Amino acid sequence: MSLVRKTICLIALSACAIALSSCGGSANNENGVVLTNLGYFLLPEGTVGCEDDLPTPVLGLTLPIGEVSSETLGTDGAIILAVGYQSNLTGQTVRIEATELSYFIPGASIQPPSTIVASPLLLGPLDAGEGASVFPTDSSLPPGFSSVCNRGFGEIQVIPPAVRAFISLNRGSFPEPPFEMFVSARGSGITSGGNRIYTPEVTMGITITPETVIPPTIDVVNEG
Repeated sequence: MSLVRKTICLIALSACAIALSSCGGSANNENGVVLTNLGYFLLPEGTVGCEDDLPTPVLGLTLPIGEVSSETLGTDGAIILAVGYQSNLTGQTVRIEATELSYFIPGASIQPPSTIVASPLLLGPLDAGEGASVFPTDSSLPPGFSSVCNRGFGEIQVIPPAVRAFISLNRGSFPEPPFEMFVSARGSGITSGGNRIYTPEVTMGITITPETVIPPTIDVVNEG
């Protein structure tokens, strides 16, 4: 083997070693192949299993800038929805810990602060499609985990009270309503193999309207 070919082989082996060593701390999930962010949904009634239909997806919101009364508001003034996650790992679970939320208002001189909200979920191994999970014999998980659904929906404050207050108190720094605000959600969790993993962001548009007596509305996917 020539010196040049030996050098190329050594470089390639070094690159592989670096890539493998990085897998112990965090996993590459740029396209959401390993852990998928399913987006925003209306709060489901009870637990949604793998055999159940998805909750109603939410495509956007309309929110009066000073309005605090809506069926989508919690008692503390938060806008509450569900965010969905799906694991595509076989033989491992994923424990979702939190959802990171960031906000952007085009044309604003300041931006609402980002926040992190707890969204604890346990996602089981990838479902095979007929009630049985893909559960390799070399998996270290107890057999009972094979019945845990690989997707889940966690209740989160998409717009916490602090962010609502920030928008109301700093309205002079934003465009005249109506204007658009975009909220982006990214989930983070840990696999049973010890890898930290992040989902790609999913962004939803929120139309901030002037103060009126018209209640907020939610754009959802019409089924049927």
